Amino acid sequence: MINYSVSAPVSEERIRWIDILKALGLILVMIFHIHDTWFLNDYLRCFFISIFFFAGGCVYRERDILQDLKHRARTLVVPYFVFGVLILIYWIVLERRFRPSASTPGRALVGLLLGEFKLLDFHSHLWFLPCYFSTSVLYNALRVTTGKKGTSIAVLILSLLYAFGPLLGCRLPDLPWGLDRVCQYILYFELGAALRESAKQRSLRKLSPTLCIPLGLAALALGYSLCSSVGEEGFMWFVCGMLGTAGCALLSFAFERTELIARPAERIAVTAIVTLCVHGPVYRILIKLLSMLMKTDTLSVRASFLLCCLVLITTLLICMLLYRLIVRCAPWIIGKTVRSQPENA
Repeated sequence: MINYSVSAPVSEERIRWIDILKALGLILVMIFHIHDTWFLNDYLRCFFISIFFFAGGCVYRERDILQDLKHRARTLVVPYFVFGVLILIYWIVLERRFRPSASTPGRALVGLLLGEFKLLDFHSHLWFLPCYFSTSVLYNALRVTTGKKGTSIAVLILSLLYAFGPLLGCRLPDLPWGLDRVCQYILYFELGAALRESAKQRSLRKLSPTLCIPLGLAALALGYSLCSSVGEEGFMWFVCGMLGTAGCALLSFAFERTELIARPAERIAVTAIVTLCVHGPVYRILIKLLSMLMKTDTLSVRASFLLCCLVLITTLLICMLLYRLIVRCAPWIIGKTVRSQPENA
């Protein structure tokens, strides 16, 4: 998912608003996981992951099917198994002692091999990589074999299957490698690719911040209102999710030229694959340590917004440090090569 030069620093060649969007997505993911935001959880669930599929579509480049498969395997499958095995060992040796789980080491290993969400309960955050792999490989295969129009039709059918299938008694079962969840997210990948290929992208990015900020906040507020009043099942998943994704994209456009936001966002965005894989164990350890220091339980720590902000910032810093260590010592873990060119996806 991320493919940056080992030797080069963050570059101006990068698309800044996408970096801001991905950084915002990472922060929302961690807020959802760390803080007990019960009044926001359903709405955040609609779009904080969709952001990454949309961003991936925005930098999509059509490749030969086999070439794309190799590229995605190197940048997604390898990190998934490396981090997955390491976290599985950590879970077996240590985390099960303070975070009880009904899972067994055998079940966890099967879950890791299958990439199935319900079997990944030892570290459920890993589900994203298999699903992103399946979605991006399938999308590229559709583009190569059926062209833009055929791909759009196929994406629409898959999305309608998710939106209205349950009403027709056609709910998809849990499938290996997130294949069932492809129907939830491939539409966002398609929208991102459509934006990238549209001549309107540049004009959108030139919108005045004074217009983008209120529009973005309005889209987020409308999505939250609809999610709270109507719900986020079926068709409403896409309505609320698109409003949330559009709102975050507009805010990213608005702050693209704001150095105080854009530069830190670039630094956070380059660590995306590392952060998505390891932030779970990191924040859980931090929360446990805080609860021990304060002589309270972990739920009390999660209920405190200030403590959760401290955990979030510390988690980000640790993930950034880990990313730099990996780039310096073992870049292959995250799909990097010395000759890789800066990319946002």
